[in-house]
Amino acid sequence: MVGKRKAEEGSVEPESKKVHFEDSVVANATVIEESKEEDEYDPAPAPASASAITTSTITFDPIVVESTPAVFEETKNYKYSEWQELLPKIAKEGNEEKIKNAFEKYLLQYVNDGEHWSMYIETLINNKTIESLDKPKIEGLFSKILTKIYNVKLWRLYLKYVELINPITPDNSDKARSIVLKAYNFAIETVGIDFFHSNELWEDYLKYLYVWQTVSPNEVSTRESLIRKALKKMISYPSLNLEDNWKVFVKFEDDINLNKSRKSINESTEEYMKLKEFNDELIKLTKSIKKIKERKYSLRQIKRWNSWIIWERENKMKLNEEEVNKRINYVYNLSIQYCPLIPELWFNYSNYILFERQKSQLGLEILNNGIKVNPFTLILRYQISNYYENENVIDIEKIKNIWIELIQKIEENDMKNKDKLITYCYSTLMRTVKRIGSMKEVRVVFKLARQYKGIKWEIFQQYAMIEYYNNEIKIASRTFSLGMQYFNKDIEFIMNYLDFVISIKDMITFKSVIEISINENFKEEKEELKILFGKYFEVEQEFGDIKSINKLNERYMQVFGKTTPIELIYKNDEKFNGIKELDEYKSGNSDEGSGNGEMDDDIEITKEKSNNDIISVIDELNDNTRMDDVDGNNTSSGSNEDVMTKLYSFLQALPQDSGFQEQVKNLSIGQILEYFQSVGS
Repeated sequence: MVGKRKAEEGSVEPESKKVHFEDSVVANATVIEESKEEDEYDPAPAPASASAITTSTITFDPIVVESTPAVFEETKNYKYSEWQELLPKIAKEGNEEKIKNAFEKYLLQYVNDGEHWSMYIETLINNKTIESLDKPKIEGLFSKILTKIYNVKLWRLYLKYVELINPITPDNSDKARSIVLKAYNFAIETVGIDFFHSNELWEDYLKYLYVWQTVSPNEVSTRESLIRKALKKMISYPSLNLEDNWKVFVKFEDDINLNKSRKSINESTEEYMKLKEFNDELIKLTKSIKKIKERKYSLRQIKRWNSWIIWERENKMKLNEEEVNKRINYVYNLSIQYCPLIPELWFNYSNYILFERQKSQLGLEILNNGIKVNPFTLILRYQISNYYENENVIDIEKIKNIWIELIQKIEENDMKNKDKLITYCYSTLMRTVKRIGSMKEVRVVFKLARQYKGIKWEIFQQYAMIEYYNNEIKIASRTFSLGMQYFNKDIEFIMNYLDFVISIKDMITFKSVIEISINENFKEEKEELKILFGKYFEVEQEFGDIKSINKLNERYMQVFGKTTPIELIYKNDEKFNGIKELDEYKSGNSDEGSGNGEMDDDIEITKEKSNNDIISVIDELNDNTRMDDVDGNNTSSGSNEDVMTKLYSFLQALPQDSGFQEQVKNLSIGQILEYFQSVGS
C-alpha cells in the first residue's frame, strides 16, 4: 500500500534464533531498549542478532577512522577531485599498506563517502578465504558507518559479507539462510527506499531467493511467499525502475499460476497506478541531480535537492508520519553524499535533525563531519557555535575553539581576502562572547584580534560600539582613537568614527578628525574629499551658523574649483532631494513645461543637469536607431527628420564652454555621442 505499509518479516525462522556473523556482526555495538523517540529518525536497527533486530535498536559511536602517523607521511594533502582519481588506482595496485594509509587518510576527512568506504572494505574482503578475513576490522568498520551512510553499494557489500561468512551447508542451511534473510530485511528497511539505486539491492535479494534449492513442499511455499512479499514491497516504493519492477511482479505471478495471478495483480494495480503518478513527478524532479566533485554549479544542485525535500514534505503519497520523516531524512542524507563540498546542504540537514527532529547528538555529528569535509566553512561553524550558545548547553570554550580553529586554518592558507575573513571571524566570535559571556571575555577576544597584523578596521569599530552600549563611552572613544592610528587613510573607518563622535556630541574630536582628514590624509583623494566635505556640510547645517557654512563653501570651491558648492546641497538632500523635485526640468508632464523655450531656460542649471539632458537625448537617438534597424526603415524620410530633430536637441544641449567646443569640433557625430556618454557615466 502507498499510504500505510505494515512491517514485513524477512525470515522463515522463529524470532528466538540469533543472527550473528559467527559470534557477532558488530562487537562494538551497544544494544539499548527500543524507544519510539529513537525510531523517529533511525530508519532501521543496526546489524546485530536476530532478536535484537526486532526488539531493540543499536547505537554507534561517531564515525572515526583510527590512523597511524604513517598515514600522514606517505600521502600529501590532495584535493577532493584528486582523491577521486587516486584512490581507485591505489585499490587496483593491491598494496595493502598503501591502501590502508591512503584510504584511512581520505576517510578521516570525507567520512560520509559511502562509495570509498565500500571500495576500502572490499579490498579487505576480496581474494580472501573465510579463515583469512580480518573479521574484527571489517565488522568494526561496518558497525561505525553502516547506518550512518545511506549508500546502496555499501549495503550490498555488507550483504555479500554476511553471505560469505554464512554459507549454505547441508548441516547448517536453515540457520545460515535465516541470518542472511534477516540481514536482507535489515538492508531493505534502511536503503530499500533509495530512488536511484534500490533496484540493485532488490535484484540481489530476489536472486538469493531464486537460487534457494528447496527440498520440501514447505520450503517451496515459504520461498514463493517471500518472493511475492519482496516484489510487492519493491513496487510500493518510488523508483527509477518502478515500471520494470512492476513487469517483474506480473511475470512472477503469471509464472506461478496463470489462473490465480489475475486476482493478485488486480489487487495491486490500483496502488501501483497511484504510485506511478507520483513516481513520474519524482523522475522529472530528480533527473538533473548529479554527484559533483567541486562547487561548480552548486546553486543549481542546492535548488534541486531543496525541491525534492519540499516534495517529500508535501506527503503526496499520504504516508504516516514515521515514513514521511524517514524519507525526508533519507533525501537529506543522500544530498550530502552527492554534494559533499556544498556546506549549505550539510547546514540544511543538521538544521532538520537539530531543530525539527530534536536530535542534538546526531545533529552535532553531521555538523562536525561537514566541517571535516569543508574545513573553511563559515556557515557550519556558525551553526555549531549557535548550538553551544543555547542556554541549556552554553560552552564558551567550545565556541572560542570553533572560531579560533577556522582563523588558524585561514592564516595557514594564502586565501583571497584573508584579512577580511579573519576580521569577520573575530567579529563573529566577539559578538557571540558578548551575548553569553562577560565584557572581560570580549576584551580578551579583541586583544587577540589586534595581535593579527592584517586585522581590518571593522574590529575596532565593533568593539568600540560594544563598549559604548555597555555604557563605557570613554573606552569606546579610546578604541576609535586607537583605530585612527592604523586606519586614518581608510574613508570607511573615518566616516564611522565621525558618526560615533557626533552621536556622543563630541564636536571637538569631530573637527579634529575631519580637519586632519581633509588637510592631510585625503588631500589628494578627490572622491574621499567630496564625502568628507559632504559630512562636514551636514554637521554645519545642523549645529553651525551661516558664517561657518559660508566658510566651508569657500573651502569647497578652493579645492574643487567650482563656481558654486551646489554639490554640497545635493549631498545633504540625498534622502529627499527638494532641488531635484522643484528646480530641475522634467519632460513628459504637462504641468512641468513642454516648450523648447522652457527647456532652453532650464538646461544650464548645473553641470550635472546639462550632462543628464545630453545623455537622455543620446539615449533617445540610440533607441530610435535601434528601432529603425529592427523595422528596416532607417533610410526613410520620416526617420531622418526624427533623427535631425533629436540631433538638433542634442546640439542645443551641448555646453557653451569654449573648452568643450575645442575638444569636440573635429569629432564625428558618433565620436561626439561616445564622448558625452563617457561624461555622463
